[in-house]
Amino acid sequence: GFDWGQDLIIENVGKILVESNSDWALSIAAIEQSGFEVHMRPAGDRFASWFPVTGFTAVQNGGWGAEVLSWDIKILAKQGRQPRRGEDSVIFSFTLSNP
Repeated sequence: GFDWGQDLIIENVGKILVESNSDWALSIAAIEQSGFEVHMRPAGDRFASWFPVTGFTAVQNGGWGAEVLSWDIKILAKQGRQPRRGEDSVIFSFTLSNP
């Protein structure tokens, strides 16, 4: 796994229910990520491109109605850095706004 220099992929992470009566945009930021990079794609869509989560990244837009959102997460070691053994945390911040 990740300890041996391979990417770590965690599928179907989180569930956010968005209920809205107007257009919306969801942005996600990875707040704490020491020694690694975080990439995401919509859960279950193996053909979707991975996108890096740096700063606030707009990940999805929607409109009126209800939608449940979930993601696949890929963790990569930063260029030139060896991952630490043991546990580490990534803190995500979600912002829902009008586009």
